[in-house]
Amino acid sequence: GINPLNPAPAREWFARQAEKIQNPKKMKPPTTTQYRAGMASTNDSGLMTLSICSDIPYQRECCDMGDMGGEMESYYEVLDHTPGGMDYTRLSNGAALLFNHDRNIQIGTVSNPKIVDGRTYVDAKISSAPDVASYAQRMKEGILKDTSIGYEIMDDGEQMGEIDGVPVFKFKFRVHEAS
Repeated sequence: GINPLNPAPAREWFARQAEKIQNPKKMKPPTTTQYRAGMASTNDSGLMTLSICSDIPYQRECCDMGDMGGEMESYYEVLDHTPGGMDYTRLSNGAALLFNHDRNIQIGTVSNPKIVDGRTYVDAKISSAPDVASYAQRMKEGILKDTSIGYEIMDDGEQMGEIDGVPVFKFKFRVHEAS
């Protein structure tokens, strides 16, 4: 399988597969907001640097294949981190940083998105409000360390190849929030 902490083998595999693909196929992605995992680290400036998403393949289930002839049980989703692949308007304007994607628990904001080696990094400002203090403390302690995004798929996807016989599709996407 793919090791999300070591994306190099996946990128090498995709580079080899890209050479083989002559007629990429399209698919209809899920229409609901999706969630993906990332990483976090703290610094001395009061801001946190969060890795909120990457181009590492993520296995999804149950998708309407549209013109490919019916339903498919499984596919790998790759979020497009190439120029123009991600709409980061909300991130640039200070998107919400939520606890577990709960809109009722905003613990801060994220901004200043950067894409480095297929991974999106943002600066996070954590609120100093009393109702956020326990979340902020757990983040400082490294107890709350994983990150994720809520996002929307923006196109029908393009097939990049397969992993163990399971198709891999790359999608353009829009980030709504980080968690």
